Amino acid sequence: PTRRSSDLDYLGLGDSAYAQGRDDAVANWVASVGHALDYLTLIGAESLTAIGVRAGCLILDEYLAQSHTVSHAVYLDPPGTGRRYLREHATLFRLSVGEDAATPGEVSLLGGRLSNYAAAEFAALRIATNPVSAGGLEKVLLVGRPDETDKQLIALASAEGVDSVVADGLPECSHPLPIPLPIPVVAVDSMTDWIDDNMHTRTRRAVPRYLTCVTMPAQGPGGAEVVESIERIEPNGLFLIRTQPRRSDSAPSRTVLFFTR
Repeated sequence: PTRRSSDLDYLGLGDSAYAQGRDDAVANWVASVGHALDYLTLIGAESLTAIGVRAGCLILDEYLAQSHTVSHAVYLDPPGTGRRYLREHATLFRLSVGEDAATPGEVSLLGGRLSNYAAAEFAALRIATNPVSAGGLEKVLLVGRPDETDKQLIALASAEGVDSVVADGLPECSHPLPIPLPIPVVAVDSMTDWIDDNMHTRTRRAVPRYLTCVTMPAQGPGGAEVVESIERIEPNGLFLIRTQPRRSDSAPSRTVLFFTR
């Protein structure tokens, strides 16, 4: 069997449940990593490698400080601290959208927002400088930028059990424009080679388990539970995600249909 990779949407983001601006957003993101890894273990994965990308490195690092379920970790272009990341992306938001677009009580970023409380929690995150010696991990790969000046990342690059690779193209990939973003091919290749060289050669077939229906919890006292279901429309098997209230007094009077391509 071939190796497979998986990604996830954190709680409050993408297709996952919860509102985006919750005060417990950071804790939910960290828990999301655990949910994803628990699922991979459930379907038969025996050895897990986790890859963090940019801000995801901080979330992954926070999870690894609490759990020893991952044998290898890759940090791709991490910020040394959450404060540094927020400062950079809040500035990009103000330059691109303008001060007037900000919402009181929230920190606005390109593509998202955080409550002030959650932003303070995220700002306090710091990349650990000794992830292997702290226990749990066998090895770590740090893929970073040339001429890095962040003290946290410099210390991480020289830590025991950490391999370090410098790759061009990472700053360009972290910007919101152009679309599509340039892919840092050298960085991706170095990650793939490192994982192949360090993972166990023994393989085991994983059998995925799928949920086709889930109930999204209500948000706030006036909210309603929502049911999302994955369906196929015959005769051509068109893929569909149907979203509707869990309880409804009558048939919906209107339906909104979204097409993607």
